[in-house]
Amino acid sequence: MSALALLTIRGVVGRKLFRGAALLMVLGLVLAGLAFSAIARSGPDTFGNVASILSQASVLVTMMFTFVLGATGVFMTVGTIHREIESGQVLAVLARPLRRSQFLLGKWLGYALLLAALALLAMGLGFAIFGLAAGYQPAHPWSAVAFVAAQSIALVSFALLLATRLPPVVAGAGAVATFGLAWFVGILGKFGQIYGVAALQSMASVTSYLFPTDGLWRGAAFNLESAEFVAIMHARGAEREPVGIFFAPEPQPILAIAWAVAWTLVVLGAAVLSFRRREL
Repeated sequence: MSALALLTIRGVVGRKLFRGAALLMVLGLVLAGLAFSAIARSGPDTFGNVASILSQASVLVTMMFTFVLGATGVFMTVGTIHREIESGQVLAVLARPLRRSQFLLGKWLGYALLLAALALLAMGLGFAIFGLAAGYQPAHPWSAVAFVAAQSIALVSFALLLATRLPPVVAGAGAVATFGLAWFVGILGKFGQIYGVAALQSMASVTSYLFPTDGLWRGAAFNLESAEFVAIMHARGAEREPVGIFFAPEPQPILAIAWAVAWTLVVLGAAVLSFRRREL
């Protein structure tokens, strides 16, 4: 299974989609570094508390990065699975012998390791750029990396489940759309909290159980925010203001993190079961 994971990583790294996504991430980080430098030079008279602005800018930049990382992982996953099934390559691999579950888990392991490594490298580069350009570092950078990697792995697990039954375009679009919808419902939940709309809060709570990626994102956002920024926002009561829709006022509960991990494993198990029953 580990050999299959390594082969999967080699195959993905050589694809144009991966190289294009990596280039897009690097360009985005360079532009973000220039923006951070401009904010730092402008001073508090122009922007207010510079540390607070940089804190939220790092959250927005990471939000862009997570979308690119997640979408790239999704379309790499569904494209590879469909291509190997349609070309008959999977039959040659399974003849070695290799169980279907081992084949799918090997693929998943390759994608998971690649996404985790990409999150670590890209976000580490981003933190270095932010530090050099503006002297800013998030409060808990490596915890933020862990949450971003976990979010991408959960999304790819869901895409893998869809890819066992649906055409690649449908599976990829469905996974990315569900990811976006979960994030949007999370924003609605924040508005529900701000304006006291219980129905929106309930909808966001239910969605977080059905598709926990937004909760993982909130965990990443909290760890990216500086302690100074969190203290200022709490003092202002900003979690109750429209400006607080992107503000994560507290860390994710342990139970929420455990549920996200369990959800990922359940979805992966469902993907294995679906793949076992599919005609090749």
